[in-house]
Amino acid sequence: MSKKKIPSDSKRRLAFFGTLSVLAIILFFGQLFSYTYKIYNLKKEIANLNEKLENAKFTEKELRQEIEKFSNDEYIAKYIRENYSYSKDREYIIKIKEKEKTKKDVSFKQYITNIIKNINIDYEYMIYGAIIIIII
Repeated sequence: MSKKKIPSDSKRRLAFFGTLSVLAIILFFGQLFSYTYKIYNLKKEIANLNEKLENAKFTEKELRQEIEKFSNDEYIAKYIRENYSYSKDREYIIKIKEKEKTKKDVSFKQYITNIIKNINIDYEYMIYGAIIIIII
């Protein structure tokens, strides 16, 4: 079997258009990757902004409630007495420190790991004991 001879004009056209086609394909996939990455970043930014919006709405709700509370004169007087040590005539201010919660809600696994972490083991005595057991 003999090989067919390809004319040199066809080789030049193939080299030119083949290179051009490869560059176009590379450019296409590069742009596709670029747009995909931009879309991913924009979706991530939208999620972050939605989270910030929810936090802002929650904060706004709390502030509106606080505004309603401060529209009441009795609440204002109580707030000033509690936070700024303001007192009426013949009134004494006694501050009492609040105790911290001594027992926290902990899962069983965390409870056991805390106990294990707090165990103090004297490794020196364990080594001596092991040596004595081996000798016996």
